[in-house]
Amino acid sequence: MKKMQIIALFLLALTLPANAENALRLNIEIQSRIIPNFSPSEPDRTVFDKLEYLGGIELYSDNDHFGGYSGFRFYNGRTDFISISDMGFWMGGTIERKDGLPVAIKNAHIAPMRDSDGNIMLGKSNSDAEALEIVGDQIYLAFERKHRVEIHDLDFSTLRGTSKQLTNKIGKLGLRGNKGLEAIASPPAGSPLEGKLILFSERTLNKNKDIRAFILDQGKLEEFSVTRPGKFDITDAKFTDNGDLILLERRFSPATGAAMRLRRFKPGTIKAGARLIGETLMFAGMSAQIDNMEGLDITKAENGDTILTLISDDNHSILQRTILLEFKLLD
Repeated sequence: MKKMQIIALFLLALTLPANAENALRLNIEIQSRIIPNFSPSEPDRTVFDKLEYLGGIELYSDNDHFGGYSGFRFYNGRTDFISISDMGFWMGGTIERKDGLPVAIKNAHIAPMRDSDGNIMLGKSNSDAEALEIVGDQIYLAFERKHRVEIHDLDFSTLRGTSKQLTNKIGKLGLRGNKGLEAIASPPAGSPLEGKLILFSERTLNKNKDIRAFILDQGKLEEFSVTRPGKFDITDAKFTDNGDLILLERRFSPATGAAMRLRRFKPGTIKAGARLIGETLMFAGMSAQIDNMEGLDITKAENGDTILTLISDDNHSILQRTILLEFKLLD
């Protein structure tokens, strides 16, 4: 976050009463551009491996705090959503749809995250939120740099609420500073893992050069690992209703540019000591409409289709984009 932005937020906070319901919640305007084709060189193609491209939008805003989205979840069907940025901001809004496909974001609003004392999180080391999951009426967030998992009791309309650290054991896992926890997933009802949280690091590797991951159960941590073919990093994770786990992965190199991959892991494969391999659902490179894809949610359409919604982190760079894409799972 820019120094002047931090100072401005601090001064504004001092002028507002502690119980101000909408303190620091700002409405913002977001413009959108429809992305009609996932592969511009193949405009009639819609099926990509085991996914079907449905539609997407490119998003713009002149608000300085817009962008950098590392986590995304719907909380009211497939319309209202909450997203987090790695600069310590919430963004809420409503996806406007036409014929079921996203065309715009309305009612967008942002607010800074707060610590357990109700103070605004200042500094990248404190506010680097990378993972988001909703369980009931609570939000779980994972942070890098100052590695931790927090529970936020958030009011979705005001983006205010209390928070507390879930466990003090995360900071003792030896996670890499900028490659720490990147994804949280809550298993569905009926799963052997029901009631637990599954945590994935971005690129903290074990001795076999696999990505370290963890099962968190009431303060107890058990470790497993995920293989890393193609040297992709994990950016998000979500369970389907039937218990499959889907990972969103990202790779970047100056020579080949950005790439993304989605992998699926069957129920029962996640357990302490396991080494997950999974199957690739889709791979996409720079010939497709992708960017730095970091957020994933999975929902059910009215007709029962399983829908994957992805959002990108533009790193607040004029060379990158914030895009939202939707795909249907074909099997």
